[in-house]
Parts: sequence; C-alpha cells; structure tokens
Amino acid sequence: MNETPDRLTIGALAAQSRLSRETIRYYERVGLIRPSARSEGGYRLYAPGAVDRLRFIRTLRELGFTLNEIDRLLGIVDRDAGRCADIGDFIRDKRAAVERQIERLTRLKELLLDLEARCPHVEALFACPIIDRLADERWMADAEEGERRD
Repeated sequence: MNETPDRLTIGALAAQSRLSRETIRYYERVGLIRPSARSEGGYRLYAPGAVDRLRFIRTLRELGFTLNEIDRLLGIVDRDAGRCADIGDFIRDKRAAVERQIERLTRLKELLLDLEARCPHVEALFACPIIDRLADERWMADAEEGERRD
C-alpha cells in the first residue's frame, strides 16, 4: 500500500487514533480531515499530524461537542490569525449553551422528582397522577415558557 514513515494508511491512522475506518471516512466526507496523498494504488494516505487531529476531535466528541462546533473550532485553529480571541468567543458561546442545557436538565429533574413523589404505585393506570400531571396544560405551558426563555 506504499505506507511510508511520513504517510499513514487509513488502517494505521485508525489504530493510532482509536477511531474506526468508517468514522475517519465520515470525518473526511464532512471536511474535518483530509488525506494528504493517495498511494499508487489509490489508497488514502495521511500525514502523521492527522493522528493528533483525530484524537482532538474524539476528545471534543466525548465532551459533548457537536460536529458543527468541532468544525468551527478546527476552522479557528487552522487559520492562526486572531485565533486566541476567536477561541475565547467560541468557548464563551459553548459555556452559555451548556448553562442553558443545565437549566433545562434541572427543570427536567425537578419535574421527575415531582412526578416520582406523586406516584402511589397502587392506582390503576387510568388514575395515574403522573399521567394526569404530564397531560396538565398548565404544566405544558410552564415548560414551553421555560424553553422560550432559553
């Protein structure tokens, strides 16, 4: 396959980055990574730096970043000029999004605790206070209002 010390096949890249070949091909299709060359047989060959890039992507995915956010962040990293300020803006935006998500999850937790406390475990399903509470239009309006505030 003509793998050289300065070029890795997709198999070697997958092994070193601990990502599957399919994931690497997908990241290539969406533009997060590019092969640096093709072998004489047409196989993708990657620069050794691709391993670090894929590990970075994997870490961000494990932290909950979306592919769009990763693409945006990699665009900042790839540009160099003004990188620090741009990354600061990106991090502030992500932190605000995480805080909104925490608020939504906190409201959900409170709802679940309330529903759990209402459950007598002895009523027939048609008399279930949990179902009654979820069907309550006032609760739905409160939940929707909370979403609009976000």
